[in-house]
Amino acid sequence: MTAHAPLRLAVAALALLFPLQLLDLQFGRSAALQTQIAQLQLREQQLLTINQQQAQQLAIQDLDLKLLASAQRELADETRRLLRSPR
Repeated sequence: MTAHAPLRLAVAALALLFPLQLLDLQFGRSAALQTQIAQLQLREQQLLTINQQQAQQLAIQDLDLKLLASAQRELADETRRLLRSPR
């Protein structure tokens, strides 16, 4: 073995470790991205549920307003009829 052999062996070992570290880093990033995607999908589902609930509430409010308007028209018609009738 030459005097440089241990140094060359160390450099070769580091050269082999570097790609492994890159792979480990990429797998770590991949796992983090998958977690983030799962969190975003959950948030999207929550927002869709909230949106659906709000749409239902708006539909109920719309029906309430239509019923109120109809009742007001009926009341106005009845009031006019009573005012026109002989006493």
